[in-house]
Amino acid sequence: MTAKRVDVLQPLFERLKKASEGEFKDAVIFGLPAGTGGRSSVVAVTMVKFEDHDCFDAAVRTLPSGLRLIGLVEFSETDADQRLYTVVENVTDPILIKVTDGKISASCGLDYLTPMHLSVVSLNDFWGNIVCTFRIQGKILLTSLLEKPELENCFAQAKNRIANQASYELSEKPATYILPRDGNFVTEIESKKKISTVADLFRNMKKDKDGNTTYFQTNLALLDVTILYDHSKVSSRDVAPIIRSDASARCKYFEYYVNIDALVVVPMSTNVNKLYRQFNSAVCSQLENGFHDNITFQLKYSIFAEKPEVFHFWLPFAQHFVTVAYPQNTSEEKLKDTRLLLHKVFYVRETRPYFRRSAALFQSFLGLISPHVGLTGKYSETQIIRGHLEYKHYMQDDFNDDGWGCAYRSLQTIISWFRLQGFTAAKVPTHREIQECLVSLGDKPHDFIGTKRWIGSTEVAFVLEALLGISCRIISISSGADMASRASELESHFKIHGTPVMIGGGVYAHTIIGVSRDPDEEANVQYLILDPHYTGKDDLNAVLPGKSGWLNYYSGQS
Repeated sequence: MTAKRVDVLQPLFERLKKASEGEFKDAVIFGLPAGTGGRSSVVAVTMVKFEDHDCFDAAVRTLPSGLRLIGLVEFSETDADQRLYTVVENVTDPILIKVTDGKISASCGLDYLTPMHLSVVSLNDFWGNIVCTFRIQGKILLTSLLEKPELENCFAQAKNRIANQASYELSEKPATYILPRDGNFVTEIESKKKISTVADLFRNMKKDKDGNTTYFQTNLALLDVTILYDHSKVSSRDVAPIIRSDASARCKYFEYYVNIDALVVVPMSTNVNKLYRQFNSAVCSQLENGFHDNITFQLKYSIFAEKPEVFHFWLPFAQHFVTVAYPQNTSEEKLKDTRLLLHKVFYVRETRPYFRRSAALFQSFLGLISPHVGLTGKYSETQIIRGHLEYKHYMQDDFNDDGWGCAYRSLQTIISWFRLQGFTAAKVPTHREIQECLVSLGDKPHDFIGTKRWIGSTEVAFVLEALLGISCRIISISSGADMASRASELESHFKIHGTPVMIGGGVYAHTIIGVSRDPDEEANVQYLILDPHYTGKDDLNAVLPGKSGWLNYYSGQS
């Protein structure tokens, strides 16, 4: 289907519009081709650097199934590198996005350019209304000698098993849907709602998202899928086993269940009878491009291979998923080259980590993750933290710190931010561990450990420097009423650094994660607050609105 329109995801459009000379050289476009799910338009989701085949292969391995190569980008009056035309020559009706002096146009075809209408699609519209993301999880047994022929056979059998034996389960109370090989859903309950498209399925399955899980997108249409099949070992051959023995060689062999964790992006308009094939394709792609390639790469440098483990990341500047298989029991330092390649592939500056395991999505936490996401400030000048954090407050972790632990909780919230941004793999310290740290620094006497004594901004700064190597700046103000005079300074901090700010006065402390101010009236200021004094359950509806959120918190306070 030849499209007449290309929809460009808003973050991609903004990056292209603001691109400096040579910033996005060698860019190819991934997205949804025309005709996908019956859609008439092309959707351009992200751009990938095609410096060489390593870059391109890394993009194919890590982008969600369903996003495909659809075209390329040209900047200024110069034509794109001929290699880019070669890589898209097998794409049906490839698109060409041209960027000249900040103006963006689109056309279809490479030899005979047909102008296309270009429109911008918002994040919420794309991830919440245009597509549904399915997260497919399950286990599959891999058994093989660590040599190329045996590995190839092992993964061929695994993919064959998925193709011939797998069914899929989507379960959200009260409905459970089974998707067998014939592609027709089976449900345990009688449903009066007709399910013909993915949109119908999502409406039936939709529920409030768990606030304790790092989804990182406010309007994400996401459904969990479980792979169902017989886990028992069954011989794939009707022949006697062959045993080979080589006394001079050390046997290189592995047997383990790998955890499939694949993402597939499907237009809401897609007929549900096409889902089985797409689920199979996503799982087999992860087996081949994720696990097989990962193990093969490890064997270049070692006689053994660690079990691959899947991590999903959400790129904040591009606003899409990236999925990476890292070998278990491997230090971040040894994974540095892999991460640097991903930075290059997605045009990510190396000033901040984005692909460390501690920054992965879908981790489960005791506290709410970024309860502020989706809240908007009142005034025109608004800045909030970059990234996400875990909201820590009184009475969490089955620990009663009501009345004395607010600064401890604010410190824990700040450390969770550094962890979720990938700056550290250190766990969030307990109250006792914070006290032990202060004692080891000589700031507190030994009998401080295990007490209910307060700490303040100075102690928070000491612990951050000791545990994370983070230097802090402490600013004194005479009263809460003077906070408005610091609003522009806070705005600059969030814009440049993006880290949370702990504020404490006397025995009272909490966390500021954003500021919204009226540039024409200094007194008109709102602060985005996470209040550690909350003692209730980690329920988003209970936390917001309340003491946490956009508040005129310091007006007249002492």
